[in-house]
Amino acid sequence: MTPQLQAAFDKVLAVQPARLSPDIQKLLLTPPLRTLDVVPAGDGFALADPAAAPGNAPQALVPKLGIKSWRDGGSLNVIYEGVPLAAALQKILARPTAAQRPLAQAWLQTGQPLQVHLMAYVDFTDISEARFQAGPREVRAVSQCLRGASAASVPGLMPRLDAAVKKLVALLPPRSHVIDLACLPDGNLRVVEINPGL
Repeated sequence: MTPQLQAAFDKVLAVQPARLSPDIQKLLLTPPLRTLDVVPAGDGFALADPAAAPGNAPQALVPKLGIKSWRDGGSLNVIYEGVPLAAALQKILARPTAAQRPLAQAWLQTGQPLQVHLMAYVDFTDISEARFQAGPREVRAVSQCLRGASAASVPGLMPRLDAAVKKLVALLPPRSHVIDLACLPDGNLRVVEINPGL
């Protein structure tokens, strides 16, 4: 493995949920409720041990493979409450997105366990989002998605958002990150996700 590839993999691995500091984990909008090991299978992936996901989904869940959800593939692949969990996961894992396949290599080529994380489904109807490109030298707002009851408050929250991102940067490895924050209708801020920067 080249040093450049190892450095790229290190960036990806550093922002997986289990490696985030406890202070960041407390701020996650949807921390993992459950984490299951995954193995390559054909063109996709499968649960390493389907028996580790017994029964039905206890609530609506959103899966993430490593650090990447299925959202960029056009669907969150919500697993609804009451659906057989292992069967739903096997079907979803068999069809990774174009972005998930290469990202999975960060785990597979470094011998780290690749995992699917199950998060509680959150309705974003009234939750706005702000995206930042952030690193030790610069914090820059990149975009906003204003929604419902929280939309009007976001422009006034920008100083708080900026300060929150600066605090997060201090807890992350000293490199560039893409940080998505949720602005809740009550004015609280939560971390949606953190991805490696460009």
